[in-house]
Amino acid sequence: MGHHKGLNRKLKKKLAFALFSIIICVLIIIGTLVKKPTGQKPNSFKIGIVSWVGFGPFYIAEEMGFFKKEGVVGEIWKIENDGALRSALTSGELQGIIGSLDSLASGIANGLKAKVVLKIDESNGSDGILAVNSIKNISDLKGKKVAFPKGVPPHFFLLNLLRKEGLSSKDIVPVYMEAGDAAVAFMAGKVDAAVTWEPWLSRADKPEYGHKIISSLEAPGIIVDMFAFSEKTLKLRKKEAAAVLSAWFRALDFLQKNPREGCEIISRNMGIEAEEVMEMLKGLRFADYRENLQYFKSGEFSLRFDEAIEIYKQEGLVREKFPGSNAYDVTVLSSIEKLESEH
Repeated sequence: MGHHKGLNRKLKKKLAFALFSIIICVLIIIGTLVKKPTGQKPNSFKIGIVSWVGFGPFYIAEEMGFFKKEGVVGEIWKIENDGALRSALTSGELQGIIGSLDSLASGIANGLKAKVVLKIDESNGSDGILAVNSIKNISDLKGKKVAFPKGVPPHFFLLNLLRKEGLSSKDIVPVYMEAGDAAVAFMAGKVDAAVTWEPWLSRADKPEYGHKIISSLEAPGIIVDMFAFSEKTLKLRKKEAAAVLSAWFRALDFLQKNPREGCEIISRNMGIEAEEVMEMLKGLRFADYRENLQYFKSGEFSLRFDEAIEIYKQEGLVREKFPGSNAYDVTVLSSIEKLESEH
């Protein structure tokens, strides 16, 4: 009797082990069949962006299959923080990031191992400074309460314009708040001036509140968005990097020829009404292929980069200077010249 019980125990153990082995095998098979979630595609080229309509053509490239046509698995990651974008690029989680020229300048000067490869767009009236009627120009901001978001393009726009008048942030009373909140505070009479962007710029530019003393339309070249790749990506995945840029230019071409459809794609992916997307794009000017080549080869990028470094060093946001001439790589752009001739 005890012998039979021993046999039963052994049999049960064997059956349990066999069942366990079968379950493990099934799980392994299922694991190989289940698609990896977004952000985990094999060999994908991950691009980090913030929610700004100027970067919307990347969604067009994705939805219209332009990445695929160029032979690259392009994948867009939305990360709403410059610091997080830089960290993801440094860790290799991302291969490229979009950012304003000044933001990338401070990042590279502070150790970010990346190089700028493309000029995306330029603010063409979508950013500006609102002020009460007694303030007529930038010089009049001295000693006044000015609201603006810290560490983003409006901040740099303000610093740049102050510097041209021999002033700095020490000459104003800064009130840090988001761009929309800055406009609301201005309309409520809580600050003397506000640096903001569309659609808030137009909403607050009313006679009962004050007036717009300057916008990026009158001060071009200050707020510029750029595309940067990690140095590792440029070393190991240059062909894919070129394919991503080609897909970008295809998307721009599509948006120009099909503005309504293009804006609807951007609308779906950014949660903004298509009409508002179209309106916001009016305040931007995209840089085409030829402008990009000229921008880098003429030395304008280096000039603007050095200017940003100088301003941020003065503000204590950059420790050491970093030359703009070492901050970009035009070889990827030059390698896709064939695409331009097709267009």
